[in-house]
Amino acid sequence: MEYSLSVNQNVLSIIPASGLSYNTQYTVYIDSNVSGYNPVTSGYYSLEGNYSFWFTGPYCPQFTTVTRIRLEVGPAGDNLIDDTIHRMILKNSQDAMELLAVSTGTNLPYNYYGCSWENVPYILRRYVECKTAYDILALIELMNNSGGGAAAQLKTLGDMSISYGAPNAANSAIDPGRKKQLYDCWMEMLRGIKTMALGQNPAVRGYYDASKGFPHPVWDASHNRVIRAVSFSNADPFGPWENAKYWRQVD
Repeated sequence: MEYSLSVNQNVLSIIPASGLSYNTQYTVYIDSNVSGYNPVTSGYYSLEGNYSFWFTGPYCPQFTTVTRIRLEVGPAGDNLIDDTIHRMILKNSQDAMELLAVSTGTNLPYNYYGCSWENVPYILRRYVECKTAYDILALIELMNNSGGGAAAQLKTLGDMSISYGAPNAANSAIDPGRKKQLYDCWMEMLRGIKTMALGQNPAVRGYYDASKGFPHPVWDASHNRVIRAVSFSNADPFGPWENAKYWRQVD
């Protein structure tokens, strides 16, 4: 990555020359031999040791948001950082596009619906939400039960019982039926993706989706609308107009 450096008093800025690439992690290493001038103390100082940090460019596609996933997971996922959830959303969003491509016999790019969730069909968006939330709960349980946390053990001999350890807090926060609900949702959306008709876009369209060649009917005032006055006196020449309770009546 090409970049330029800018120093403003004691602030060093690293400025990318052409922006950040999608789905890319950048790691910055600063050698301990680098020194700088502190205008407050009028002295030069160097780092106590080598320093490094990382950041990422924007993720694409993201068929849902971190907030939605946290709502689906509940308190069990409170200790997960946003970047972890972003990466899981990215993986499942890419998987959703691959499943759609297979079911429709097409070769669709990952960003076919854009990078964010606004234009994504409901089936794909809901697939990513349920699958990601399920993956997170399964990962938390696996980590806590395989060394990441102390799993409770119970031994019994007749009326005597001995327990070791205590239930892990993260596992205790998982609703026992929540994983099953998310799994059922994931499977339902998977079936929906597989049954999408060849060469057709899904019927449920996002508000900003123009993939079918026309705007969304919610904000397209001319979409299949006929402006026609209705006479309350039932005397309109284009009538006759019937009261609501008779409109299904067949003569």
